[in-house]
Amino acid sequence: MMFLFHTAMTLGLIAFSLGVSLIIWGLRNQGAGVQLARVLGSLVAIIAVISMLCSSYYVIKYWHEGYFESPAAIVKDRG
Repeated sequence: MMFLFHTAMTLGLIAFSLGVSLIIWGLRNQGAGVQLARVLGSLVAIIAVISMLCSSYYVIKYWHEGYFESPAAIVKDRG
């Protein structure tokens, strides 16, 4: 479970850095496509932050429920 969390956080950080680099590129250049780059960079950065916050929330939730106490997934009776 932690491996999936680390993968999600790494991909989120990569997406965030790409979004910020698009924003910076759009601010430093002028011409056609610059406004689109700034808008897409902003969207990518915002969605990446929301995704990382969601992943962090669920990993904390699973940690409180005890899913990380053993290497195998814990199956609980929900019935």
